[in-house]
Amino acid sequence: MACVTTVAALPAVAGGASVAHAAAGLTRAAAACPGAETPIGSTTLAASRAALSCLIGAVRAERGLGPVRADDRLAAAARSHAADMVRRGYFAHRSPDGSKVGDRLAHAGWTPSRGSWWAGEILVAGSGAAGTPRRLVAAWLMSPHHRSVLLSARPNAIGLGAVRNTPDREHANTGITVDAVFARHCAGGPGATGTDPLSGYRTRSHQDREPDLCAA
Repeated sequence: MACVTTVAALPAVAGGASVAHAAAGLTRAAAACPGAETPIGSTTLAASRAALSCLIGAVRAERGLGPVRADDRLAAAARSHAADMVRRGYFAHRSPDGSKVGDRLAHAGWTPSRGSWWAGEILVAGSGAAGTPRRLVAAWLMSPHHRSVLLSARPNAIGLGAVRNTPDREHANTGITVDAVFARHCAGGPGATGTDPLSGYRTRSHQDREPDLCAA
């Protein structure tokens, strides 16, 4: 049986003056990432994903953290959850049927049958001017819980899933919902067992406090 530590953070909404202020701190990273300032309504989903990926890599590099490689299985799990949130109108790490990030990673075939692993999931949604990759990443950075996942030294892989529209389903052409899953397969042996208890919008975040085989 695999051992796992999972981390989740309250979903973020990329709007408001505080996010705009945080976005101002991403000037250097944004300059290096084409499309960082372009709202989803004025570009393609693929271009927005590429800009998000670039920004994530840039902010991690600025802090001396290693790169995270794109993983197709993690991306499939993230994309499926983002689409499900928009389709069913919720914004949470736990789906209405009770599935959590660990369940989604297992369904995608990413989790190993033996050994331990670590995963952290962060969500964000925005529309209009708040739907630029720069504003979305700023929304994550301004929250200590989201930032702890985004800037963790533990992961070496990422799955980035993005879909048009927001969970309130009122921004079909100008909105974007993003799920980013950071993860790592760890060494074998006993590990920490963690859970993702988030069950709805505006709940507290959770991080397992037991010893972690993927500790940096």
